[in-house]
Amino acid sequence: MYFFRYLLAICLLWCGHALAKPKETIVGQAAHINVDDPYVQMASQYAVSSISEGSGSKQKLGLLKVVSATRQVVSGSLYTIKLQVARTDCKNDVCAISLSAASRDDPDFNECTVKIWDQPWVTPRYKITELKCSKRNANE
Repeated sequence: MYFFRYLLAICLLWCGHALAKPKETIVGQAAHINVDDPYVQMASQYAVSSISEGSGSKQKLGLLKVVSATRQVVSGSLYTIKLQVARTDCKNDVCAISLSAASRDDPDFNECTVKIWDQPWVTPRYKITELKCSKRNANE
């Protein structure tokens, strides 16, 4: 009888230890990275430029905020970036925009999740593999 209690206690301790261990990152798995990472910022600029070109808007879109980012090491890096874009005061054919050119007064913005494949040794360096945008309101 004591043997079974002892065995049960060992099993419970082992299970508790296994569940309490922090999850390890698996090689090739996407990992969260800082939104201020220079590579995230460069990839975000590329994404916003591409979104702006494809939007059909008469005004350029600018980066409002990078919400989150992950990087997965593949043949290069696959970034999944959640960002917010908003209209700027620039007309599409008139001026280049900076990272902070988006109007913070504009209550409507697009929230986009973009997957960007970065291969520095290939031209062009970036390739958007997936893009999903939805209209948001700053008051939500």
